[in-house]
Amino acid sequence: MVRHLQFDKSMKQKIAVFQLNERVAPRCDYAGEMVVATVAEDGAIVERKTLHFPRLDSQGLANLLHREKVGVVICGGIKQDTQAALKKLHIRWIDNVIGSIENVLRHYARGDLEGGKIVD
Repeated sequence: MVRHLQFDKSMKQKIAVFQLNERVAPRCDYAGEMVVATVAEDGAIVERKTLHFPRLDSQGLANLLHREKVGVVICGGIKQDTQAALKKLHIRWIDNVIGSIENVLRHYARGDLEGGKIVD
């Protein structure tokens, strides 16, 4: 479990936030949609899209994230087999996050999003 990831402001990063009703979904494997955002060097969100996807197993979910070139996943809960699939593809995660998508993206871009954080 990753508790804190420092945002490297020297490069763009692509992140995915699993969502339910514009909030972080309680579990990534049941979300059905995610916001994929590109965060620029200055912390600005330079690209953002919402992807809808069918229910996928852990490897299918990891493969989807890899195809989207996501480097960091933000979610509520994440199963161990999903963690293992992400780890194999060098995708990091921040879990146990609660809050609105907008606030979570803002905290991530500032570099102060940690696992277990409530950002309402």
